[in-house]
Formats: sequence, C-alpha cells, structure tokens
Amino acid sequence: LTPSGMRMHYLLGSQNRKKYSKYDFLNNINRDKDLLILSTSSTRTIQSVNSFLKGLLPDGTGKILTSKQMKDNYFKPPVEIENYEEILK
Repeated sequence: LTPSGMRMHYLLGSQNRKKYSKYDFLNNINRDKDLLILSTSSTRTIQSVNSFLKGLLPDGTGKILTSKQMKDNYFKPPVEIENYEEILK
C-alpha cells in the first residue's frame, strides 16, 4: 500500500468518525467484544484496514497493552500472514 493509499484510508476513517460521532456509539465500543475486523492475509489489505481504523478510532481510545501482552504477541492477527516476522522489522 502506498503512503497516499494509507492517507486516503485514514481520511476515510476520520470522515466516518465525524459523520457518526453524533450517535455516540464509537465512544461506547468495547473493542474486545463489539468490534470484529476481517481482512485478507495480504499485507496491503491489512495496512488498509489499519489505516482506516487509525482514523476511525484515534490513538488513545483503545486498550493499553501490558508489557507481557506485547512480549507474547497478544496483538498478532488471528490469521496466518505471509512473511509476518519480516513485516514486524
């Protein structure tokens, strides 16, 4: 995904946040139970959804991971991704 594509997805996410903020449901989402994100295992589609979510749910609105969770790859996607270790570098 190009930087321009990432920006487009981010802006789409922010636009949706502004559009739906009047309903106040985005602030009440339990991200562990109420939010399911599906994507293909392609790096490009994962980057697209990640960029969109950064706009929709800005930094500081999610769960804070502990050091143990970070070490145990708690945040690793539940699907197999080609070259996952290389992507993390």
